[in-house]
Amino acid sequence: QRMWEGQLDKHVEEKQYIRKDGTIFGANRSVSLARDASGKPLYFIRVIEDITERKEAEERYRATFDSAPVGIMHTAIGTYKILRVNPKLCEMLGYTQDELLTMTSTDIVDPEHQFTDLAKYQDPMLTGKTRMFASERKFVRKDGSRLWVNRTVSLASDASGNPLYYIRIVEDITERKQAAETIARERALLRTIIDAIPDHIYAKDKTGTFMLANKAWLNARGKPNDNVAGKTVHDYFRPRLAEKLAAQDREIVQTGIPIQDFDHKLTIERRDGEPDQLRWGST
Repeated sequence: QRMWEGQLDKHVEEKQYIRKDGTIFGANRSVSLARDASGKPLYFIRVIEDITERKEAEERYRATFDSAPVGIMHTAIGTYKILRVNPKLCEMLGYTQDELLTMTSTDIVDPEHQFTDLAKYQDPMLTGKTRMFASERKFVRKDGSRLWVNRTVSLASDASGNPLYYIRIVEDITERKQAAETIARERALLRTIIDAIPDHIYAKDKTGTFMLANKAWLNARGKPNDNVAGKTVHDYFRPRLAEKLAAQDREIVQTGIPIQDFDHKLTIERRDGEPDQLRWGST
């Protein structure tokens, strides 16, 4: 009626149509009105575009977005306003979708991590120098608790290459970070214990390369601050004994049988001006 009265030039909407065989397809329908030279209405023109593939693609995208096992959000360029979030992100942060849509991505980042890597991805991404950026950061849940995440940022653009919004993929890595911190504490404790033991202790990998040595072992060689990682027995013993110890390492690796109660005479080379020392050791 509005079109008939000249109040509307064209009307566009999506509708469903029924084929002859009874199947239904989605269409984008555009309606306009044809008039004669004097402006008198003659007939309606309806242009019907089959958008089945597009609708199916949208549904697949929506299913992927909503069912993804990681958090996903789209944020505005410049303001960082959250434009869209998936259920997983809501679950991770404890917010409802409506609550997050009133916030910015900065609101959910721990203050110590806010804007710390902005310069690393914003300009390079907007100028096409990089397509993606990832970093580990702390997020803040609604209840104030923290979680560690691996956050990947990419840029969505239109067909002409104009930036539209950021896509942020958020993976909860709290358990992994906690496990790493636990391992670090245990290693520090182990190091404290072995350094307190007066016996000489060292560890080597299967190639005979040192991984660590305790203070007693290093002090006996006059190298209390030496970092043994990556070195071999040839860096610490005279050639004949070094080769003998290296041969023992190879034998242990090949046979799997430990060597015990191996007594040997050690020449401790001193590099601080004092004379070399002779010692007996049992391995």
